[in-house]
Order: sequence, then structure tokens, then C-alpha cells
Amino acid sequence: MRNKIKLRWFFAFLLLGSMAIYWLPDFLSRPVNHIKINAQYKHIQPQEIQQVVIPLINKGFFTVNVAKIQAEVKKLSWVSGVGVRRIWPDTILITIKEHRALARWKAGGVFDQDGELFHPDMTNLPQDLPVLEGPETLSKKIFEGLQQVEPYFAKNNLAIKSILVSDRGSWTIKLNSNTDIVLGKENHLERVDRLMSAWSTINKKHKTPIKRIDLRYPNGFAVR
Repeated sequence: MRNKIKLRWFFAFLLLGSMAIYWLPDFLSRPVNHIKINAQYKHIQPQEIQQVVIPLINKGFFTVNVAKIQAEVKKLSWVSGVGVRRIWPDTILITIKEHRALARWKAGGVFDQDGELFHPDMTNLPQDLPVLEGPETLSKKIFEGLQQVEPYFAKNNLAIKSILVSDRGSWTIKLNSNTDIVLGKENHLERVDRLMSAWSTINKKHKTPIKRIDLRYPNGFAVR
């Protein structure tokens, strides 16, 4: 009796195996019928993505190279991050995160929201991006400094036009009003905070445009 049961199970598995072998090629070659792209399309155009992706969707749903799609889309200049996954039964979903341009590095490139320096078509950049300049080794630190001091100026409706860091490490901020603010080498946030606390008083006393403010004094600053 037990031998008959074992034999039945053997033939059942054999039948399932035969069916699997018969249907497996068709199952693996199931086509991709839909490509869904989740993106903001602020700088990236749908046509750009399609030109990259469509040639890579030439295999079945299970055999399409997801990693290859992700790597190729990531090469587009405004793409910051890419996620690619399969959605049963026939869809590939591509999620794209764009770079958000926050500052321009004068020597070449643009800093995004993650502090990454990327190199887009410069003709499509916003015209009011702050321009950062200094030693190449300090580029990331200069960008981080911009992010730290910007809120202090924004409270007084002031915008930063550029930041220049000399080879000796001295920082100078230029506002959109063309006022130069010399911070020096250290205590930048403390000095900016001191200046912004007195900003309304400075403007009342100076009827003409301010050209330069030197904050490299222990307890004050010089204005001209």
C-alpha cells in the first residue's frame, strides 16, 4: 500500500516537472508591456528616459536587466537617484529623483540638495544661483558653509550672490546688493549672527549703499 502511494507521488511530481519544463520558456519570456516612470520632469524630459530604457526592454519580464536600466538612467545629467522594479505581471516601474541645483561651483559643476557636485547643461540653470569659488579641496566645505549662513541672511531678506575663499582660507560673502562681507578664517556663524543682529541699525545709519563690512574684529565690525 505504501509503495503504491509513493509511486503515485512519484508520477505526480514527474507530471508537474514535465509541465514546468514545457511551460517554463513561455513563463520566463513573458513580455514587458508597460513602462511606468515616476519623475518630476523639471529638468529631465520623458524622451530622454525613453531613449535610454526602451532598447534595454528587449527581454522577458523576468530576464530584463534591472540593474543595467538603473545604471544607464543614472548617467543622465539631471538624475540624482534611480529605482527600478518589476510589477507583476508585465510592468517595469522606474522612479527618478532629480538633482535640485542650489549653488554653482565656479570652476565647473553645480551642487545639489545632497551636496553632490554634478555637471548639467549650464544653459538650463537658474540665473540666481550663488557662485562658490575657492580651493578645489574645500569645495564641499564651502557649500556646507553656504547652507549654514544662508538662513541668517534670509531673516533680513538678503540673498547671497557669491562666496569666495582665498588660498589662505579667508571667507568673503558678496550679497546681491554687491556688499562684500569679510568673515575671515574662523567663527563664521558667530560673526554672521552678530552682523544680522545689528543689520537694521546699520541700514538706518548708512544712507548710501554699503560696499564692505569687515567682521574680523573681536567685538565689532567695520563698515564702509
